Amino acid sequence: MLFNLLTDLMSLQRSQWFNRRKLAQIQAKKLASIVEHAYNNISFYREFYRSVAFNNLLTIENLPYLTKDMARKTPLERLVFGGSITERHEVFHTSGSSGQPLKVVINDREAGYSEAVKIRSIIAQGAKLLDEIYIIRPVSAEPEGKVYRLTEKKRFYGFLRTSKARPLLSSINIAYHVNLIKKQRPQMLIAFPSYLIQLADYCKKNDVSLSFKIIRTTGELLTQQARETIEKSFQARVFDSYGAEEIGNIAWECPTGEGYHVNAEALYLEVLRDGFPVSSGEEGEVCVTTLYRYSQPFIRYLLGDIVTLVADECSCGRGLPLIRKIHGRTVDVIVRKDGLPIFPLTILNTLHDVEGLDMFRVVQRNDYVVEVLIKPFDGAERSVEAAVEQKCRLLFPDTPFVVKVVDRFDLDKVKFRPVVSHVKTSQS
Repeated sequence: MLFNLLTDLMSLQRSQWFNRRKLAQIQAKKLASIVEHAYNNISFYREFYRSVAFNNLLTIENLPYLTKDMARKTPLERLVFGGSITERHEVFHTSGSSGQPLKVVINDREAGYSEAVKIRSIIAQGAKLLDEIYIIRPVSAEPEGKVYRLTEKKRFYGFLRTSKARPLLSSINIAYHVNLIKKQRPQMLIAFPSYLIQLADYCKKNDVSLSFKIIRTTGELLTQQARETIEKSFQARVFDSYGAEEIGNIAWECPTGEGYHVNAEALYLEVLRDGFPVSSGEEGEVCVTTLYRYSQPFIRYLLGDIVTLVADECSCGRGLPLIRKIHGRTVDVIVRKDGLPIFPLTILNTLHDVEGLDMFRVVQRNDYVVEVLIKPFDGAERSVEAAVEQKCRLLFPDTPFVVKVVDRFDLDKVKFRPVVSHVKTSQS
């Protein structure tokens, strides 16, 4: 895997400087390949595209859209290459930040390419290959005393990766993270914004000083207020990244500050309004096609996010397309009665694997009571309610909660927030 990763990284380092026309040619070739592969080898796409005439005149715009709901409701075997999942595949859940978690399949080769795409962006943002990097990983809540063991890539590359990019679990007390950071002094910290805000708050209350060369945010919408708070607290420049677990890294913030560069070699991005491409500088919905994930392709996949795509050339000289602004979803931190934070991605990762649970929403009232609204699949109401209550006892110890079964959620695909808190904190 290491050899392939380095080869991919060198190729990506070169291609980011290609002009827009050459990158578009690369995309067109990859698009034709992935669509043909999906039609010939994946039963879902073969049926989905039955009404489409496959010939040399076929363009991506002729194909129908894939929604998250469609992907969730389709058996996984019908979405993957050859209809089978082997030991070479990794199967994981998305966090469900849109309220709709789903299963995703990826193989080692695709995981390596995805890693190379991410490393390219980190290098562009100022990191060096030998820098120590700490990565905060959101995980599900576990019973007290049980250690959550985070699995990483196997073999030599796994050792190399975790020795230079150490994963820290968000479920561990922040004080432990602070002591470790003070001792090891990593150059870069990668974390979700809500965690960084809580880390800054802890440092301020306990008169602790931490500094980094670079901070990279991921997983949640980064507001301007949060960016300013994080930069001031840790004397580091913040670089944002934009992605989705089922797609990988979509775009990353350029050091020039002119926008987010789209990883054009790895995906084809459309920004649409009412089914038509928007003009430069206009807002539209993200529609993305993966160009390297042959195990489980996502073709014309509607993410539900809103971005502003611009035709401007970046002054850095890269030919990669630019997103000017990301209008993503926001999620809140739930606060226990003892003041400790429960991060939104921890909640999502804990509840998404409850069997029979269709959708959920967690709302904390200003009196600290947590209301967990759940929509089970038909026939699973009683077992799902019991399972969710058990999970909530792990998530919200010493904090009152109530689980309510609902018939439906009023979904606005842009504004739906699965975790909301009305408790005011120092960062609210």
